[in-house]
Amino acid sequence: LNGLVPTPFHAGGLTLYKSPSSLFSLDMALNRYEPATTRLITESLTAGMTFVDVGAHIGWYTLHAARRVQPHGRVVAFEPAPETARLLRSNVTANHFDQVVTVVERAVAAEEGLGRLYLGNEDGRNSLFQATSGSNGVSVELITLDRCMADLGITTIDLMKIDVEGGETLAFKGLRRTAAASPGLRIIMEFVPSHVQDAGLTTEGLFEVLRELGFVRYRAITEEQGLMPLDLPRDLQRLTDYAATH
Repeated sequence: LNGLVPTPFHAGGLTLYKSPSSLFSLDMALNRYEPATTRLITESLTAGMTFVDVGAHIGWYTLHAARRVQPHGRVVAFEPAPETARLLRSNVTANHFDQVVTVVERAVAAEEGLGRLYLGNEDGRNSLFQATSGSNGVSVELITLDRCMADLGITTIDLMKIDVEGGETLAFKGLRRTAAASPGLRIIMEFVPSHVQDAGLTTEGLFEVLRELGFVRYRAITEEQGLMPLDLPRDLQRLTDYAATH
């Protein structure tokens, strides 16, 4: 059914171009794509805020955020996959958000340099780690969040969404300066323990880096209960079990 969705399609007042292999366009077109997360992002942002979308894909969250923070807010959208970044730029332009959104066609990592982005067999499953994705890869530039924010003249972030298929730990290691300058920073993070492990990292290490950045309150986004409070590390196994079944 995703293949029957036209490009561009319209959802919630937004115009979106998609790839032929999109797995999410039907849910987006019907305005039912990750509704709890979409609602949380839109309700958390107001005009003038700064939102960072790490792993922006075609821009579902980027566009919703831009609509909330315009005209003087900022959205920075990271998408290293060349074809997906092209669609992201098309969507930003189609919705007249070019003055609000900056698209960065680089992969976020702990250090700058060159890396390889492995393109998943499923749309939106690209990763810097071959074990979490496929064998087909492209060379990409790596950048830290601190360096990119400095280059863009951004000193503080209000809200970040990150979904990088297991590479979240490394992305956070490059966020130390910006996190220290952003006491109100909130992060919405995809948590898939198997992706973290496939990247050769540990879930304990992921949350240790977050604690080093100063994060002390955690919630799980659930469709059934809304925001579910967590006491980490005590509830780490409960969170892992929940992530494995949803």
